[in-house]
Amino acid sequence: MGPAQYVAQFKSSADVGLKNKPLTKSAPLLAKNRIVLARSKRKNMENICKMEMASALFEKECIKVEKAFFGLKTNVTYTPTNSPLVGLCLDYDPTVGQKVKLLVGAPICEMEKLVAKEGCPCTCDNGNFRLSLCYSKDRSFVALQLAQYSNFVYKPVSEIRFIEGAEACKAIAAFVK
Repeated sequence: MGPAQYVAQFKSSADVGLKNKPLTKSAPLLAKNRIVLARSKRKNMENICKMEMASALFEKECIKVEKAFFGLKTNVTYTPTNSPLVGLCLDYDPTVGQKVKLLVGAPICEMEKLVAKEGCPCTCDNGNFRLSLCYSKDRSFVALQLAQYSNFVYKPVSEIRFIEGAEACKAIAAFVK
């Protein structure tokens, strides 16, 4: 198959994929060739037990850790609402990472003002900063820590911050939709 045939085949398969699908900002369309370049934002669901903040998280009285399936699976629950925890890592480029560093250290009222003023920070595929989040599915608890990539590893640049109640929902909204 020659290059022209390959491009023709790719055009037709790209056209099939475009029908009835709205385009987003992260998937620009090259109208000339009818090729969609999809760029996914990196949001990794993390195993909470393998996160750097796991030991500090498990020491909290409001967190219950249970082993399941012969010890191969760990269920982590926020006990006041009996809601399971979700682990998430978000990567940011250096300029956005500095803003995230301010957000992580700011009081909740300041955090809301900064997000209202500048919007939610945009993630990137591979960033210099990584925000580790553990939050309950009902969004009444959040633990977050920011790390910066240096010497081939991510090193924490902020303390682990635990937020509970209505403030936790506001803090999560700054980073997760």
